[in-house]
Amino acid sequence: MTGLLLLLVADIVLGLAVSAIPALQDYLHLNVLGYAIFIVYIGYQGLAQEGVFLPARLTKVSIKSSTTNGNQSHPSLGSKENIQQYINTLEKVIQKEELFRQDDLSLRSLAERLAMTDKQLSTLLNQHLDTSFYTYINQYRVAAFKEALAQGAAEQFTLLAIALDCGFSSKSSFNRIFKQHTGLTPTAYINSKPS
Repeated sequence: MTGLLLLLVADIVLGLAVSAIPALQDYLHLNVLGYAIFIVYIGYQGLAQEGVFLPARLTKVSIKSSTTNGNQSHPSLGSKENIQQYINTLEKVIQKEELFRQDDLSLRSLAERLAMTDKQLSTLLNQHLDTSFYTYINQYRVAAFKEALAQGAAEQFTLLAIALDCGFSSKSSFNRIFKQHTGLTPTAYINSKPS
């Protein structure tokens, strides 16, 4: 678009210059040359796009086949038994070691702990547990917070101290995430419980 605007401006300027100085009439063909170069450039860019000569139905098939052949963006986790074993190991490690309490827990560090790549763990969470890494970890954090409240931690500690102990990194992220998971703010949740 910018190239076309520049050509139009050059055309206008050259037209004004020719009307003011008739000797520039010999250089008017440069305008046409500029348009020709621009058209060739657009054509080249269009042809350089992947699948430009393939019908739409063939491009969809090639995309599907590349993702089902163990593409790096979606690595294969093996059989259903292997996938279930990964899920069981993940849940066991998260619950037993309470890794969710680490506010700096990352997909990569959890994957390393599970002897997986971060792409494999991401695939496991997204495709087989239908969740994201942060949603998965935050559900454990929210559950730990609720459990701490049930055990009377609110009588000894502030809500923020309990939240930080459960793995939340700040008050604002805790409030936002807690409301996403429960539909209530932490204070409203506490007030909704019978004393």
